[in-house]
Amino acid sequence: MAELATAIGYSRVTVSKALNGHTDVPEATRELILQRALELGYRPHTAARSIGKGSTDMLSLVVTTQSSTSISYTGLLRGIQRGLEPRDLLLTANEYPIDVADDENFSPRLFRELVSDGILLDTLRELPGFAKAAERVRIPFVYLNHRRDVDAVFPDDHAGAEQATAELIRLGHRRIAWVGNHDGTHYSVSERTAGFTAAMTAAGLKPTCYEVPIWNHSNAELLSAIEAILTSDERPTAILAYHARAAGTALFVAARLGLRVPEDLSILSFHGELITQQGLSIATQRIPFDECGTQAVDLLLAKIAANGATQQAVRVPYGATVRGDSLGPPPAP
Repeated sequence: MAELATAIGYSRVTVSKALNGHTDVPEATRELILQRALELGYRPHTAARSIGKGSTDMLSLVVTTQSSTSISYTGLLRGIQRGLEPRDLLLTANEYPIDVADDENFSPRLFRELVSDGILLDTLRELPGFAKAAERVRIPFVYLNHRRDVDAVFPDDHAGAEQATAELIRLGHRRIAWVGNHDGTHYSVSERTAGFTAAMTAAGLKPTCYEVPIWNHSNAELLSAIEAILTSDERPTAILAYHARAAGTALFVAARLGLRVPEDLSILSFHGELITQQGLSIATQRIPFDECGTQAVDLLLAKIAANGATQQAVRVPYGATVRGDSLGPPPAP
């Protein structure tokens, strides 16, 4: 530090304060010292600074390594970065097997050492063992994309499904089929189904709900289930699909049956981004993962500032429907 101060031309105390963000150093002086320090190849020792500050200026994202227990979309990571950048914070990513992480004796380096100020826990289900382990070492955490009353940020899937259904009704559709996930345990399965049902009922329409094998089943089973829907006596003019995989399958089956999209069949689904299959972009009720990531950072920092006190959960609203190429009015009678 003494050599750096001499090279820059300020006192050691002033240089140290500037590098550590003290507010009693004028902003112009701080920026000048930081710029000169970078030019001279100086990089602050984060671990050493953590000892003095009692914090690391880092958050950690923890994901699990079992299918359907974590869901780190690009949008979620983008949103987290948007929350970190203005505060000059960094993010570490940590991946653990679900059965290892959900153990109250879980003790990774993340818990044994001061390497992070708090954790964003990306998991689709409750991890009581992880919670006990984190509480034992007093490291705050919040859940991502998991519905609970406190310490969580998640999309408002009920309202999102209502919005999507209302858009199809607005286009003139009356025979709308909800294609859900019959083996899904994530809260969004029941909430989207309930949102669809509520919107149809409010419009005086009969909610027709199908549960199909989206995950952990063969493509043949999903194809067969979608084909049964599209060849039924009351064939729907629109499908609202729980997941893009079901929507893509509906697009494929419709082509095989000679149905045109969107002239004969409209398809709308849920996803973090607009996706394209068979040359068509599938209309999407965009899941607000970007916003969830940013608000999760806000919630975690609020919890850290409150010394780990429980925080009210945040339910993030959906945006407008991204229309794509697969939405249109129903065919004329």
